[in-house]
Amino acid sequence: MSDDLESDLGLARRELKWVRTDPEHVTEALQRVRRQRARLREQSEALAAGLAAELSAAYWRDRGVRSRAAATA
Repeated sequence: MSDDLESDLGLARRELKWVRTDPEHVTEALQRVRRQRARLREQSEALAAGLAAELSAAYWRDRGVRSRAAATA
């Protein structure tokens, strides 16, 4: 019986240690995810701005070609 009690006590200590440290791991993981999301948000905003600039430039290039074609016709 003493061995069972010691075994149960050891198990309870390990579980208590896990319960105490688990929130720390979850908090660290959450912080990593938040930092990753912030980096991805910055990247997506930069890509969207670049795409908008390229689309605008292509639009105005196309309009310039059409205006010149209409002027020569």
